[in-house]
Amino acid sequence: MSSPMETEKNGSRAAIGIPLAIVIAGIIIAGAVYFSNKNSSTISKNGAGMQQDTTIAVTDLTIKPISDKDYIRGNPNAKVVIVEFSDTECPFCKKFHSTMKELLDANAKDGTMAWVYRNFPLEQLHSKAPKEAEALLCAGKIGGSNGFWNYTDRIYAVTNSNDTLDPAQLPIIAKDTGLDVTAFNACLSSGEMKSLVQADLDDAITSGGTGTPYNVFVANKAFDQKEVEEFLVKNILQYGFPTDLFAISNDSHRVSVSGSMPAAFMQDLINLLAK
Repeated sequence: MSSPMETEKNGSRAAIGIPLAIVIAGIIIAGAVYFSNKNSSTISKNGAGMQQDTTIAVTDLTIKPISDKDYIRGNPNAKVVIVEFSDTECPFCKKFHSTMKELLDANAKDGTMAWVYRNFPLEQLHSKAPKEAEALLCAGKIGGSNGFWNYTDRIYAVTNSNDTLDPAQLPIIAKDTGLDVTAFNACLSSGEMKSLVQADLDDAITSGGTGTPYNVFVANKAFDQKEVEEFLVKNILQYGFPTDLFAISNDSHRVSVSGSMPAAFMQDLINLLAK
């Protein structure tokens, strides 16, 4: 069975895959990613003659500050901004892209949520992903925020994931989304976006990301850390989520969530952080 996220080793960028069962509404989906055990608090529960240990990491969990250099959907001053680190050739990211659009539709109008997209191409798994990440940024350079998001939506719609997208499609997508194809090709062939893609990737890894999709929820005011931890533990115990998919920042402003999580879980967490 496949994992709900794609993973790589921190720093070395070598692909890894560690299976673990996740039970969601009676459906078992295998897969997880293991993080190092950092400063953490532990809640335990006895059941069926054995103790289940649920440890939520509490860490620095720092990412690059959200700025006007980011591509953002929604109000930058929203109560909760989800920074998604993603890989255009990751099949779980393709599915999760639809989830994020659904969440944005439900939460953006009243300023509850905004969405920032940053690149996290796992080159060891998807050799085409880094160039596609550059293509997204070229689309943004030429077409601004609308150009970036239209191109991003289209590439996720067109690719079947796992390095199946023909590179010849990249300028075609540019044309289909209304970009100047000559300018797009010049940007993409120049390699000028490589350093920006690398900066996003480094940001993801530094903050604890080991696979895609990887999301960092940024709350505009401090949340109740105990309440958030209890919410995560409740879901861990109820649905069998691996504890190491989550972390809480020690300043109570950020929560990281790894994997293509269900929209209902994401919505509940948004509601909690937006209180």
